[in-house]
Amino acid sequence: MLQTPCAIGLAFNPLTQAPPPGKPVSAIWDTGATNSVVSQKVIDECGLTQTGLTEVHGVNSVDHGAHFSGHIQLPSGVGYQEVQVTRGTLPHGSDVANWNGHHCHGRFRHNQ
Repeated sequence: MLQTPCAIGLAFNPLTQAPPPGKPVSAIWDTGATNSVVSQKVIDECGLTQTGLTEVHGVNSVDHGAHFSGHIQLPSGVGYQEVQVTRGTLPHGSDVANWNGHHCHGRFRHNQ
């Protein structure tokens, strides 16, 4: 399991805005994931707004989960301004899991 720090914040338009401040979080990376998951804590602290529902497939079940849009920034300063994430329960000490580049729209570089 690969776990690294990153930052999560509100989605934004990089043509008209600088990235809003991101909340430092701990991310678990899974390149084979089909969805990205965030904790309710991250949703609340970042002020993410629900944008819909998505199907969530478990080992023996299918359910519907709340869907949100935000941005993610890596420690290098590279980030994605619109990441689609689903609310879920995560292992202790993790705020983001199963990040998947297929659910990202647009890339930005923020020099701090």
